[in-house]
Amino acid sequence: MIVGIVGARRAGGPRILVENGTYRLRDRGDIAALTITVERLRERWPLARIGVLTHRPAVLRGLSPRVEPISGPDWSWPSRDLRSRVRRTAAAKLVDPMALRWQAAIADSRDRMRPWKVPRASAPPQVFAAARGVDLVLAAGGGYLCDAERDQAHRTLDLLEYAAAQGIPTAMVGQGIGPIEDAELAARARKVLPAVDLIAVRESERGPRLLTDLGVPPARIMVTGEDAIEYAYRLRDARIGDDIGLCVRLNDSIGKAAMAALGTAVRKLASHLNAGILPLIGSENDRRATLYLMAGSDRARPAVSPTATATEVARRIAGCRVVITASYNLAVCALAQGIPAVALAESPCAAARFRGLATMFDADMCVLRLDSPTLDSDLATAVRTSWSDAPLLRDPLHERALAQIEAGRTALDRVFDLVAGDRPGCHAPVDGSSVIWSFGDPRSSAEIVVPRR
Repeated sequence: MIVGIVGARRAGGPRILVENGTYRLRDRGDIAALTITVERLRERWPLARIGVLTHRPAVLRGLSPRVEPISGPDWSWPSRDLRSRVRRTAAAKLVDPMALRWQAAIADSRDRMRPWKVPRASAPPQVFAAARGVDLVLAAGGGYLCDAERDQAHRTLDLLEYAAAQGIPTAMVGQGIGPIEDAELAARARKVLPAVDLIAVRESERGPRLLTDLGVPPARIMVTGEDAIEYAYRLRDARIGDDIGLCVRLNDSIGKAAMAALGTAVRKLASHLNAGILPLIGSENDRRATLYLMAGSDRARPAVSPTATATEVARRIAGCRVVITASYNLAVCALAQGIPAVALAESPCAAARFRGLATMFDADMCVLRLDSPTLDSDLATAVRTSWSDAPLLRDPLHERALAQIEAGRTALDRVFDLVAGDRPGCHAPVDGSSVIWSFGDPRSSAEIVVPRR
C-alpha cells in the first residue's frame, strides 16, 4: 500500500503541471500515452489537481474530464469556485463532446504541421505562471526532445529550468530522446537536463547514452518503454487476427512510382496470404497516403472515421496478424498486443527509433527505409515471415509489454517519492511496501490509501 496524509493547507492533494508535447491533441498514440500518465498519477494522488498545457481545452476535457486544461492567453489554472464548477459541468455535457467532433471535422495535415513557434530559450511568461505554486512539473511522453522538434524542445527545457530554479520537483517520463545535433539545442539541453530529478526514456539504445553525454547523472535515468504500452495491452485480443494492418504517411522523399510499387506489393501480399488490408489511422496525417496505397484492392477494409478514438484504433489493431506501419505509435500498439510489426522509416532518425523499440520488445522487427530501391521485395519477405511467426511471437511480446508496464509504474513510484520527499512534514519510507507523506499539519489531515499494482 501507499499511504498518504494530506494536510489542511493542501486539502486537495498536490498540484501537478503536465507538459504533454501535443498541444493540438491530434495523434491518437500520443493521446493514449497521456491518458495512461494521467491515470497513473490519479492512482497515486486521488485528490490531486492535474493541469495539462493545451491549445484545445474543450477537446482535452472531452478526452480526460478529470484533468484541468491550462491554455492561452493567460495560461492560468481554472478557478474552482461554484460558478466555475457549474460551467465545467455544463461543458462536460454539451461543449466538450461537440469539441471532439469539431476537431475531427477540421483535422488535416496543414493544421498539424503548423507548430507553435517560440523564441529560443524564452518560453512565454504566462506558461511560467502556470508552474508557480505547483508541486511537480512533469514532461509526459513524446518524441519532441530532438532536432526535428526544436521549438517544442526549447519550450519544454525552458519550463523545466524555470521549475527547477523555483525548487519545484521536475520529471520526464516516456521520453524518446534525440537526435540532438543542433548546437543551440544541445547547449540548452546540457544546461537544463542534468538538473531534472528523473528522466524515464523509451528505449535503452540511444536515449541513456545521449543523456549521459549531456551530463545527466546515470542515477537519474530510467529505461521504461513507451507509456502507451499499457493502454494497448489492455485491449489485446486472445485470437490471432487475419488482417494486414497498414499505415503510411505522406513523405516528400518517396516518389509516386515508389508509392505505387509499395501499394502493389501490399495488395499482392494480401492476396497471397488471403488477408484483408486494414487501414490504420493513428492521426489524420495517415489517412490520405494509406488509402491511396489500398485503392483498387477488393481486400480493403473500411477506415475508421475521423472521429474515432484511440481505443477504437487500438481495437482495430487487435484484429491484425501483422502490422505494416510508418507510425511509431502504431508499432508500439501492435507489439504491446503481441502482434509483429514491419516498420517503414522515412529517415535515419525514424529508423533508429524503430530499432530502439524493437530492442525494448526483444523483437526481430524488420525496419525498412521508404527510399530503398528494394522496398517492395524486402517488404514481401518481412511480412511473410512475420505472418508465419505470429502465433509464436504472441506470448513473448506480451511478456515484454508487461515488463515495460511495470517499469513505467516504478518510474511513477520514484516521482511519488520525489514529490513526497520535497514537502515539509514528509517521512521516509517506513518499510519496503509503503511511504508516508504529508502536506501541512499531520494532526489535521485526512488519510488516503491507494493500492500499489
